[in-house]
Amino acid sequence: MGQNLYVVGNDTRLGNWAPASGFALAIQGSGANVPWSGTVTLPAASAIQYKYVKWNGSTAAWEGSQATASGNREFSTPASCSSPLPRNDGNFKS
Repeated sequence: MGQNLYVVGNDTRLGNWAPASGFALAIQGSGANVPWSGTVTLPAASAIQYKYVKWNGSTAAWEGSQATASGNREFSTPASCSSPLPRNDGNFKS
């Protein structure tokens, strides 16, 4: 409650790792443990690295370690796709 969750990563649509420019997710409901969601269009045939970050406009709380790439989430986008590819990443990793 009262937090903003962003996806930040290695693409301009994900803010190029800058929390203030990341992709904002929307909370789906209220209470504890409700999902966050959003739809972002990423470039085809690309290796994407990303993390979730809680951002309040001045302070970022990164999942895992911001300083190392070893904690990044990763996936590759397909060469072509006409519909959204859902991702369910589970919980924010502290």
